[in-house]
Amino acid sequence: MKAKTPSEALTAHAKGRTQAVVAKLQAAMKEIKIEIESQDGIYPLNSGRLSRAEVCRRAGVASAVLEGKAHKTTTLVNLNRWLTEVRQCLIVGHKAVRQTVTRRAEEGRTRAKQFATQTHLYHLQMVSLEHRLQEAQARIALLESENEQLRIEASGARVVLLGAKRR
Repeated sequence: MKAKTPSEALTAHAKGRTQAVVAKLQAAMKEIKIEIESQDGIYPLNSGRLSRAEVCRRAGVASAVLEGKAHKTTTLVNLNRWLTEVRQCLIVGHKAVRQTVTRRAEEGRTRAKQFATQTHLYHLQMVSLEHRLQEAQARIALLESENEQLRIEASGARVVLLGAKRR
């Protein structure tokens, strides 16, 4: 193995830093995308504003780093492209966000009321069915006793009951 010269060592170190910056930015972009998807199109931090500075802040990278020659033609271009894509599906603006959140809250309240109504209906149906079951069981017991009485009357005086009834 050949020993590296100081310039080779510096170049390798610089490439490592560049790759680390790119990795941090990609991780932050992935995390931001997941947050936006989980919030249905609203960026939950920084008052809903998503910018290059915000992505850099989340990545723990100074935004000035992207202006250097190592990142200006690659990382910065990719970041700007990603921001353009994400902003297309992002709900921005105080009024739009407020309206969206209000609409979602109303939809949630409506669904909760529908759920409560359905739950009450099922409860009432269950009570009704339990009442009908009790009536049916009482009627069955009455009919079974009548049936036994009729068998006794039909057989004359010779009645021999054999063990438990089978169903």
